[in-house]
Amino acid sequence: MKLNIRFIIPITIAMVFATIAIVSDLNTKQEFTQKEASHNEYYDVQMFNNPYIKYYTTTPINETPDPEPAAYQEIADVITDDEIEMLARLLFLEAGNQSIEGQRAVIEVVFNRLLSDEFPNTLNDVVYAENQFSPAHLIPSTTPTDEQYEVIQIVLTDTETVLDRGVVFFSRGQYNDYLYDKIGDHYFCYSTKSYQNKMKGTEQ
Repeated sequence: MKLNIRFIIPITIAMVFATIAIVSDLNTKQEFTQKEASHNEYYDVQMFNNPYIKYYTTTPINETPDPEPAAYQEIADVITDDEIEMLARLLFLEAGNQSIEGQRAVIEVVFNRLLSDEFPNTLNDVVYAENQFSPAHLIPSTTPTDEQYEVIQIVLTDTETVLDRGVVFFSRGQYNDYLYDKIGDHYFCYSTKSYQNKMKGTEQ
């Protein structure tokens, strides 16, 4: 059987072009895959059903999210070394024999007072307020341990707290009817105003 050359030549040419197209497509896909792999090191890729189009987000997958601020970040940003020293000495006097949690709670009471409109607005005035922290007069002659400094740093950097923001009293006997919790030897209480705010959902 003889094949008509008029048909063979067009078929051959078509096959050649088809082969070139396939090879070109494979090379393009390989090049695109390499670029995509490089792109994926930095960006999240979203694939859609259209086989001819790739869609990319612009969010770097390796981007580190902003860290959550500490619970007392507004104090951590401005507290001085002298104030930390004062707090460490007060903490040793008030709760040096308590657990880490108990010591944290004492420092949180001081910070909660600083942030409350019921108390002075400086740490020095909060600590030395009349009839508040009874051993405050011993601060100048007190030497705290490393643990007190460590506790203060924990409170300044932790995103979680031991107490609610409205807890502004602690004592060895329950101060009022608005008890938050007893930790170690101390009872931690809300003020009347802060407890009422908590009940109304307007706690600071």
